[in-house]
Amino acid sequence: EFLSRMAAVAHVQNHYPVLSMERRLIPSKRSWQIVSSVECHTLLLKGLSYNDFQLAMYMDIEVEQRLGHLLLSPPTSSLD
Repeated sequence: EFLSRMAAVAHVQNHYPVLSMERRLIPSKRSWQIVSSVECHTLLLKGLSYNDFQLAMYMDIEVEQRLGHLLLSPPTSSLD
């Protein structure tokens, strides 16, 4: 749901970051953790643009308003 919401915000802003999701093994806890990331940059400038910062701001607002409950207790699965 997180990445879908971030993709929707990016689409509305007509600015497309790199969105990714991976599953990481946490050996000390013997469990898996789902990690989502959003990477904003402008290839033409080879760095950050005003639009990257603006998109990040809108994504922060979306997370606070709609997705805060998902970030408080992320699901994990045990290896047992």
